[in-house]
Amino acid sequence: MEKGLANLRAAIVITTVSIASSIVGSVLGLWITNELPEGKHYITIALGISLFFIFAVMVKSKRVEFPEVGKVDSTSEKLDLSGRWYEPSRDEVVEYKLTRLPYSLPAFAGVGLVASMFGLGAGWANVPVLNLLMGAPLRVAVSTSMLIITLNDAAAMWVYIARGAVLPLIVVPSVLGVTIGARIGAMIAERVRPRIIRLVVLGIMLFAALLDIEKGLAGLGVI
Repeated sequence: MEKGLANLRAAIVITTVSIASSIVGSVLGLWITNELPEGKHYITIALGISLFFIFAVMVKSKRVEFPEVGKVDSTSEKLDLSGRWYEPSRDEVVEYKLTRLPYSLPAFAGVGLVASMFGLGAGWANVPVLNLLMGAPLRVAVSTSMLIITLNDAAAMWVYIARGAVLPLIVVPSVLGVTIGARIGAMIAERVRPRIIRLVVLGIMLFAALLDIEKGLAGLGVI
């Protein structure tokens, strides 16, 4: 946000939906763990397969670094989901507009539901939705995704805290690491070329897909 990369207006609109689904997902996640222990493994495998599909779409898509947005829908236009930032690789100020908000909100609701259900980071899905569906430049998509995750987690975590499902011994050092990592990541995201950011996002997405499938199959005793 300090660098002007995260779109606060878009994040606030998106989280009005995703926070609600995140809270529902937290409750469902605890219920599935207690009542349907094998069900979560099938969902994890399905999630990994979905990630492979998103990965393939992003690989084949052109101009994901700086998408060309033609017509902006009326809702996005009224909410003025636009922004600008200084792009070092172009040595110029880049302006952008986001679109397709009505179609994106259900996607973000689904992401929040699944991510909070299993305690997964949602960046793997937020970034493609922001980039491919809403037309956010890749730098903006990555930064705004981090902001959305922060707001969602702050709400959904209380369900787990209330049920005693949080281990402070793990959470406290993790928060410290996330804080340091966010500052380092912000500096890197500002300086590296968008093409490098794309490769990193794709690499993490592919790794997450393989990890989800492996985790799900291991839970079912297949491997």
